[in-house]
Amino acid sequence: MKHTIYRFKASLHGLSTRIWRRFDIDRDTKLAGVAYALMTMFEMRASHLFRFEVAKGRLLLSTLRRFHPNFDTKAFDRDHPDIKNMRVSYELIDLDPEWSVRRGQIENVATTPLGHAVSAVGETMVFEYDFGDGWIIDLKVEGIHETETAAKLVRPTVLEGKGYGIIEDAGGIGGLLEVADAWAKGSGAAYEDMKRWLDIDHFDLDAFDVLEMNLRLEVIPAIYRRIYEHRTEPTTSEIELIERRNSSRSKTNRSGIVK
Repeated sequence: MKHTIYRFKASLHGLSTRIWRRFDIDRDTKLAGVAYALMTMFEMRASHLFRFEVAKGRLLLSTLRRFHPNFDTKAFDRDHPDIKNMRVSYELIDLDPEWSVRRGQIENVATTPLGHAVSAVGETMVFEYDFGDGWIIDLKVEGIHETETAAKLVRPTVLEGKGYGIIEDAGGIGGLLEVADAWAKGSGAAYEDMKRWLDIDHFDLDAFDVLEMNLRLEVIPAIYRRIYEHRTEPTTSEIELIERRNSSRSKTNRSGIVK
């Protein structure tokens, strides 16, 4: 079976040169599946709502310019002033308390394939997680290629990356940097407070292990799907896996955290 594979560069907004991933994923993957993979890659623990946003207006203009060399952008903007600002949001609509009044403004992340959101090299989208802390992952399609496999879907695979990811409920980028700074100092009131709060012995914001992450991608996205789409609580062993409480690699500091 032939599959179309998208190659993405995904970066944590605000720390884009310090925490990022480059990964391949099947075009036919539902956007919810892309979300669960991203959450795994960036150490998000399925504790908050999420969504994708795509600037469809800009994508439309880019497509028109690509296929029509003489396309008059200024004239189009004059005749259709609202098009360039058009955005589409993809969410788990049954978890949205305002769904009844927002119907028609958002698409269902659980049923929409990735290829319906973006379809060409250079196109971008944004993934948002925890609307309070405001974690944002910026995604850009870097390449598209074909592959042959008997599998129904090709599992997402990280090719390279940098940096640990986020810390749940840290308060966004500022809080994450405070945690990293406290561990870099290794002593003091802030360090002791962070150590008690996170219940960890070591934290390295710059650590990342590609091999370990791909092993986690084999298991954790399916757990997240059950949590969000089937309202199933994770088992104790699954929580330990998600929180890295049973990772032999974590004890070597390669993943950035030691419990």
